[in-house]
Amino acid sequence: MDLNSITSILEAASLWQLGFGAVAVGLAGLVRGFSGFGAAMISIPLLSLLFGPQTALACLTTMEMPAQIQLLRMSRREADWKQAAPMALGGIIALPLGTWILVSIDQDLLRRLISGIVLLLVALLASGYRHTISRRLGIDFAVGTVAGFLNGSTGLGGPPIIFYLLSGPYAPTAVRANITAFFQIGFIFVVASYFWFGVLTPERMLLGAAFAPFYVGGIWLGGKLFYKASEQTFRRIAYLLLAVIGGGTLFS
Repeated sequence: MDLNSITSILEAASLWQLGFGAVAVGLAGLVRGFSGFGAAMISIPLLSLLFGPQTALACLTTMEMPAQIQLLRMSRREADWKQAAPMALGGIIALPLGTWILVSIDQDLLRRLISGIVLLLVALLASGYRHTISRRLGIDFAVGTVAGFLNGSTGLGGPPIIFYLLSGPYAPTAVRANITAFFQIGFIFVVASYFWFGVLTPERMLLGAAFAPFYVGGIWLGGKLFYKASEQTFRRIAYLLLAVIGGGTLFS
């Protein structure tokens, strides 16, 4: 990438676009640090409005690079790797197909379909439903496969994992750590898949790098707030978050 490419990126993005994008990724990082999920569901719709969906996914992936290092210590200590590992394996297998969808079909249609899934998820969670599915390797793998497909196609791989874990008999700390672990294991494969299909380009990564300090700062603050919240508060915030994101994505 030469100097002219860098200059063209900065000239193409107006000051208000950069400012709004920084606020969006800061909020996404705050939610990510607090709950272990939600960054993609906040940042991708907003950044897509500013720069387009593929650039939005490339920015988020770039921002996640330092964030993964920041979150590694927490997930390594608190995650249940016997559950997180098979979910991640399923995600890795389904990821290339999802990325092919990302570069092949209309993004608005796909995003609206995902929004409907998110809103359904909120309704199920708010109803107080708790699944009685016993933990099995095949179930963990299947949930991860769905999440990997969605992660590759829209960057929104969190909802299947969120519903599976939040509606089960798991403590908030374990939920947050397992979600983080799932994305950490598969992250290098996300980067490889996006490079292969041309989603990650030097120009898009530069834009993501400019937003990264706001994102990482938000994660740090969210992590501090998490340990001051009760389980009930955690679940209420998660439900409200998903409802706002689902509705916002649907009409974006």
